[in-house]
Amino acid sequence: MGHGGQSPPLLEWAQMMAKTGAGHGGQSCYLAPVRIEDWPDEWQEWVALTPMERFRESGKIFAQYLAL
Repeated sequence: MGHGGQSPPLLEWAQMMAKTGAGHGGQSCYLAPVRIEDWPDEWQEWVALTPMERFRESGKIFAQYLAL
């Protein structure tokens, strides 16, 4: 594993899966890089928030969910 017995980081794991075709019946797959600029505006705005701002916004969204 190369990480002191721990699982590799997600990116390394995804790259390994793409190279080996694992999980796709042995077929290879390609993971295309995704740029933030390609994301919908709403997602870009969310990523631009600080962790505390995201936490507060999540609370508002959860309150709306509970009100349903």
